[in-house]
Amino acid sequence: TRDSDCLHVDIRSGTNIDLIADLKEQLSYEVLPTNHFEEVCAYDVLEHFSFELTVPLLKSWIRLVKPNGKIIIRVPDVMYIWGKIKNGTLPFFEGQRLIFGGQTHPYDYHCAGFHPE
Repeated sequence: TRDSDCLHVDIRSGTNIDLIADLKEQLSYEVLPTNHFEEVCAYDVLEHFSFELTVPLLKSWIRLVKPNGKIIIRVPDVMYIWGKIKNGTLPFFEGQRLIFGGQTHPYDYHCAGFHPE
């Protein structure tokens, strides 16, 4: 279900998208207001950017949240996925898609991998 209190941002237009924006551009100018949001959620976003942009993107998201606000990030765990491929519980092709992206359009490629350690 759509949360009406959320601002849904994507680089592509689509259902339930409130703002079409390139997050890399947000690094050079302020598209969204500082200290405005209670929470920033980035589900399956960070892996689409190079390692060089990881820290700048995180800093830009920190700028958006109010003091004591939250940033929630979900990224694929590359080592977990690889372990499931290796032990045979995840088909190789599906694991490859989770690690490298679906590759169905120019923005659906993963540039960085993450693991909790």
